[in-house]
Formats: sequence, structure tokens, C-alpha cells
Amino acid sequence: METLKDAFCRKFSCAHEEFERRALMVALYPHARIFSSFGGHRDDRFAVDRAVVNYCGRLRSRVEISRELGEYAQLPENRKFSRRFLRIRVSGRRLQRLASLCWAQE
Repeated sequence: METLKDAFCRKFSCAHEEFERRALMVALYPHARIFSSFGGHRDDRFAVDRAVVNYCGRLRSRVEISRELGEYAQLPENRKFSRRFLRIRVSGRRLQRLASLCWAQE
């Protein structure tokens, strides 16, 4: 099975260099995208999110992604008010749905 990054880039016709930015924008909660547009996707407040998107991009199954997202949910950074209550972060469900979409049989 191909990696999520390979499947995403094939599905959305983008270069591998664009994966982080484009996948992050899809996986962020919709209202969090507004904050991303202010500071850019390289904003430090999204460092953990970029890391999880990049790590998931190397994975090859939904089970591996679910396991990684379980660890992501437990990170101390996700206990901050802006991330926990305002949800200015990646949505695990959105990232899982993205993986399912990318790996769906065509």
C-alpha cells in the first residue's frame, strides 16, 4: 500500500512538497484555518499539527494513522485552552476521513 502522502498527492494532483500545507488545511478544523491564514501554515502554534500531518504522511494504513492520532490526542500541547476548547488544531476525524478518501479504490 502506498503512503498517505503518495496517495494524497496522486488524488489531488500536487507535488510532494505541497503535501504538508495542503493536507494541513484539509485536516484543520474550518475555523482554525482562519488563524492559519494570519500566520501562515508555518506559524509556531501549528508546529504539533504539522508534525502529525507529516508523520501520518509516511504511514501506510488506517490502523497506523488511528494509533498515531491516539497519541496526538494525548499530547500536553493539546490541553491548552485554544487547542482543547477552541479547537485551533488538526481534527483527528478529518485526517482519518482524508486518509480514507485518498486510499479509497477508484
